[in-house]
Amino acid sequence: MEKLSPTHYRRDVDGLRGLSILCVVLFHATGSLEGGFIGVDVFFVISGYLITSILLRELRQSGQISLAAFWERRIRRILPASFVMAIATLFLGSIILLPEDLLGLAKSLTAHAVTLSNFHFWKDSGYFDGASEEKPLLHTWSLSVEEQFYILYPLLFVIAGHFLKNRRDSLAPDILLLPFLIAGTISGLWLSTWMVKKEASMAFYLLPSRFWEMLLGGVLACLPASWMSVSQLWSRLAAVAGLGLILGSALQLRDTMPFPGWLALPACLGAAFLIWSLSPEQAGTRHFWVRRMMESRLLVGLGLVSYSLYLWHWPLLALWDYVNAGFSKRTDDIVRLVMVLLAIGISYASWRWIEIPFRRSTALLPRRRVFASAIVGVALLVGTGRWIDLEGGFPSRWTQEQMRLAAAEDQMGVPNSNSEHLFESIKLGKLSRFGSPNLDAPLGVLVWGDSHAWCLSPAIAEQATQHGKAGFLAWYPSTPPGLGFVQPSTSGLGPRAVEWGEAILKIVKDQKIPNVVLVGYWRRVAKGRLEELRLSLEQTVKRFREEAGAQVWLARDVPSHDIMVPRALALHARVPWFFPNADLSACTQEKHEQANAVYHALFDELSQSCGLRILDPASALADENGRYRLKHNGESLYGDVGHHLSIAGALHVSPVFRPIFDDAPPLR
Repeated sequence: MEKLSPTHYRRDVDGLRGLSILCVVLFHATGSLEGGFIGVDVFFVISGYLITSILLRELRQSGQISLAAFWERRIRRILPASFVMAIATLFLGSIILLPEDLLGLAKSLTAHAVTLSNFHFWKDSGYFDGASEEKPLLHTWSLSVEEQFYILYPLLFVIAGHFLKNRRDSLAPDILLLPFLIAGTISGLWLSTWMVKKEASMAFYLLPSRFWEMLLGGVLACLPASWMSVSQLWSRLAAVAGLGLILGSALQLRDTMPFPGWLALPACLGAAFLIWSLSPEQAGTRHFWVRRMMESRLLVGLGLVSYSLYLWHWPLLALWDYVNAGFSKRTDDIVRLVMVLLAIGISYASWRWIEIPFRRSTALLPRRRVFASAIVGVALLVGTGRWIDLEGGFPSRWTQEQMRLAAAEDQMGVPNSNSEHLFESIKLGKLSRFGSPNLDAPLGVLVWGDSHAWCLSPAIAEQATQHGKAGFLAWYPSTPPGLGFVQPSTSGLGPRAVEWGEAILKIVKDQKIPNVVLVGYWRRVAKGRLEELRLSLEQTVKRFREEAGAQVWLARDVPSHDIMVPRALALHARVPWFFPNADLSACTQEKHEQANAVYHALFDELSQSCGLRILDPASALADENGRYRLKHNGESLYGDVGHHLSIAGALHVSPVFRPIFDDAPPLR
């Protein structure tokens, strides 16, 4: 973000930057400040205020805006440190990332280079598109939002300059622009709120739902001087309210809540109140404790390096999260602290020897060279990303054994079973079909559930094929099976799950499917909602039996491991002296039974009371040492995380599902 000239420098604004980056780092590094992501929104308000102040001052002094000069300042401010961070991240990634993940980094690098990171990560935010905390350049989405704003926003001032030039009166540019900025802020907030309801991921990443935050800062810069000075009481109340709104948002918000929209307003207003109440015109806050806090050496120091700290802290944490598979939580906490301290040190060096020299080297690096260097730098990043893409992530860096273990991350579920648009198509009876390739094969089963149903489906498909039967798969992320059961979730169907269940019942009835297998992540589903689950399962068994004549089966949870299994196995195979043996971190049979005892008791009770049939995949994964197997015949039995089976894992437990097809005819 641009600094005002020394005569206009505001120490409190740097302190506000420091508070913002502190919120962000605490959120990313420890998770203790669950709403700390609002620090980005505070940055947007600050940026809008400073950029508008600079453009207004130029418009007042010269009567026009030089777009070349403006964009030159932005390039000097943003690109050098960003370029170095991207190259360093790519270098580290080329050492430790698997080919598929290096490909992902290369694509995000290309998007970052052309200021389209926000679009890239919006498109890459699906349920199985990889953990966000392991994407080293994810944080660049906000930089792209700002850069897109910087491309468009100065055009408004260019238009204002032409308009004022043709007027005979002395209308001030800030008075001319203020109504437009106020209208833009209000309409932008409304648009953001609407987008959150329609498409939450799009609203989070894209400029149309964020620009109002920067315009709010612009409104502050355009306020008449008479508005900038109020009584001591009001200025101090505004300062306390501003600080309270920011800290309150950071403490109360959660990353599972729909954001930005209205939920972003308190933090943005808090930033605006602080900028306004601590302005030089406010004599009432000159010695107030809020000002002393915001102008403290700690916050101002963090504010000075805030841009570089934002750039560097996330890649270090993300790359550590990537290689963290198999390490203990205690080790993780220590290393994450080390990573934050390392990021602060690198950030100071970046600020001192990259940011400052490039901003001040106007003689050694004139405007033409700045633009030429920017073009060369962007071309280099794009070319490097494309090269990695063409080489497939350089798989030759890994042995065949390591690649075979890691490949399980992309090998889950029966083919052509994407849940996208399934909610709409299920009403037409269009479900993923598996089992016998014979189109005349009788339907023997329908598998219904969440992502665990998808991951277990190859096991049931294998048995269906062996018995000459076909089956259907109806799954949706974070949407467990059960009539009338609703699981709150941002990625699942939510209340629409009721309609979803009724549609599945109709299909089973119309198609005369004899067996229905319920598969869910029961340990997560039933937590705190055991009685709701009981009633739902009782209703499900009864209605499928009475209305469709179908037998209802339930698959217990597979053992859950606190590691990313395929990667943990592959990394240990590559560097066994550094990465722990994942087999020694596998869940024990005793721990699994203890963690699921309440749910197993419920299922056994339902088996006795209403005829629910129970299947236990965990029995096929137990080893002779009291743990559960993670690999077999050189392949990982788990997919992305420690509770989704890979195709190899599903086939390994396939015999458990033989009773579905060996049992008696349907109940008709």
